[in-house]
Amino acid sequence: MNQGLIERLRKIGVYLHSGGLSYNPIMAFSAKIPLVAIWKESEEPTDQEISQLAEIVETMAGHYKPTAVHDFIVEGANMVTLRKVNGKWTFRRMTWEMGPTWFLQPGTLEEIAAKL
Repeated sequence: MNQGLIERLRKIGVYLHSGGLSYNPIMAFSAKIPLVAIWKESEEPTDQEISQLAEIVETMAGHYKPTAVHDFIVEGANMVTLRKVNGKWTFRRMTWEMGPTWFLQPGTLEEIAAKL
């Protein structure tokens, strides 16, 4: 992904996930974690998908007290990482430690959003 797109996504609250963030039950309640990220090797989202990503972030942020969300980062959040491969989207949660790495039924971003 080019730097311009990364910055555009960041402005709507979608962080670039390049690994390194994993679930730590001891730190889970105090760590400041993004609500939504996009996997570093994901295909680039279209303009329409970027609008949908913004809606996903806003919906997820709405589950927290406004005072708890700072720059789309929340203390103790269970971050969702999204990935687009061959035009289809999938996701995973930060707390997933066993089983499939990614949700096994890829679909449109709208279909995936309904599962979050």
